[in-house]
Amino acid sequence: MLFYPSLASRLVPWLGKDLHAYRQFSDLIARMWEYLSVDELCCHVNGKKMWIQADDRWALRRFFRFRGRYDYRQIKVLSRFLSANTCYWDIGANYGTYFVTLSDFFHRDTRVVLMEPNVGVFRLLRRTVYYDTRDDLTVFPLNCAAGKRDGSGTLFLSRMGSADSRTYEPHDDDTYNYGKHREKVMVEIRSLDRTALDLFPDWPHDNVIKLDVQGHEYEVIQGAARLIDNSRMAVVFIEIWPHGLRQSLTDPTQLIGFFKDRGFRVLNEVGIPKSYDWLQDFVDSEVSAGGFRGINVILVKHPGRGL
Repeated sequence: MLFYPSLASRLVPWLGKDLHAYRQFSDLIARMWEYLSVDELCCHVNGKKMWIQADDRWALRRFFRFRGRYDYRQIKVLSRFLSANTCYWDIGANYGTYFVTLSDFFHRDTRVVLMEPNVGVFRLLRRTVYYDTRDDLTVFPLNCAAGKRDGSGTLFLSRMGSADSRTYEPHDDDTYNYGKHREKVMVEIRSLDRTALDLFPDWPHDNVIKLDVQGHEYEVIQGAARLIDNSRMAVVFIEIWPHGLRQSLTDPTQLIGFFKDRGFRVLNEVGIPKSYDWLQDFVDSEVSAGGFRGINVILVKHPGRGL
């Protein structure tokens, strides 16, 4: 079934100003699809066709509220770092919004690795990939989570939507899961270092990594240390979410220090240069306030490339 969030937003203009109304509306839409026994929807996001789960309240809310736009400015900034030799890693790929939007900017022979552990979401991601992939791209969709080392682990699913699945046991379900215990499923875990060795006969030296794993970023990035250290150019688009990092028993300063020690440059999500002091100040204020905000940043090694 084809679904047009932009059309729905125009039909209900008051939603654009009222987040609570959006939440109620997305819940209503999800219940309607459930009543009609509709499992999946095809929608247009950033001008691209992709498939989502019909009962995913997070996806319905995001794509309704922003009229079919999702992180478009951030994706445009990220596209500036792509070149013919780039390997693009989408860790926590979800339904593939970043992939399908960036597909217009990929050069010939770009290699793409998509990791998504949620099997239901992955099934729709793979459909989007097969629909949208150009013949001159090599795309590896992998139904797994990323981590420090290869193995298996538990994925904790959220009732609020696909965007908040976590590979550690959270203790904030009152806030992020309607006060209910999360469903648990076993998933494969792969490190980026091992994956690079398995997939590519020649080591990828120009790497753009989009990383959104709900507080487990430090574990993932430790499993990509060899990939990053041996890169001529490495760009990491990452969410720094102090609350999620602390839920996963990580000191946010450890994650920041990983990049600072390697000489990465800090940009905000729209490409404006910032400092590590700016980033640390944000983390300190959130930790002190017990807040729930996160911030997207772009960390760049070898700043002569891209911006």
